[in-house]
Amino acid sequence: MKTLGLLLSLSLTALAADPFLGTWKLNTGKSSWNPGPGPQSLILKWEAAGPATVRITGDGVTAAGKSNHYTYTAIYDGKEYPPKGSWNWDKVTNNQVDEYTREDVYFKDGREIGRERRTVSKDGKTLTYVSKFGPESNTMVFDRQP
Repeated sequence: MKTLGLLLSLSLTALAADPFLGTWKLNTGKSSWNPGPGPQSLILKWEAAGPATVRITGDGVTAAGKSNHYTYTAIYDGKEYPPKGSWNWDKVTNNQVDEYTREDVYFKDGREIGRERRTVSKDGKTLTYVSKFGPESNTMVFDRQP
């Protein structure tokens, strides 16, 4: 019984310590898109969804003014997984680089088509996505929401 309590305590501590979890709002003034334009708005919600697993939900408005909603589940264990839903890639590896950095590598027909590195600042207030998909390179900066 003590072992179960200890394991539960350690699991809850690990989840609470994940700096990615929470709600993030796109700061368009600090972000850049090449080519542009980027979205008018985007709110991301990162939630724990199991061991080494997070669910990321995005709600925003595209550059063209259309509402956008998506949900993506990432397993940060470095293995290849097919996407659930319709995406422009057919496999992804999600890698935990360190406590504050995660990198996703996207594949289509066996070839790497893109890479996205996500970093949370040490103070936990800023989340930065740097992505490269072919000629496109974007930096999206998000501010933590209360």
